[in-house]
Amino acid sequence: MYTRIYHDLCMLTCIQARIRDPNAATRTTVLSAIRYTFADSSPAFDEILAPYIIDFLSLMEDGELVII
Repeated sequence: MYTRIYHDLCMLTCIQARIRDPNAATRTTVLSAIRYTFADSSPAFDEILAPYIIDFLSLMEDGELVII
């Protein structure tokens, strides 16, 4: 269980680091990755995700992103 939580935390940290990437395609990929975490999340993952939500939601204001 702890290995999974550690992996999830590392993944979120790496994804968060790319939120401000100059490449719009990278930012689009970040947003898509986060979008799919909501469908497969558990209560334990929700607790890990909570501190990152505001940063990820800030991508909604990015005029360069095209999400389908």
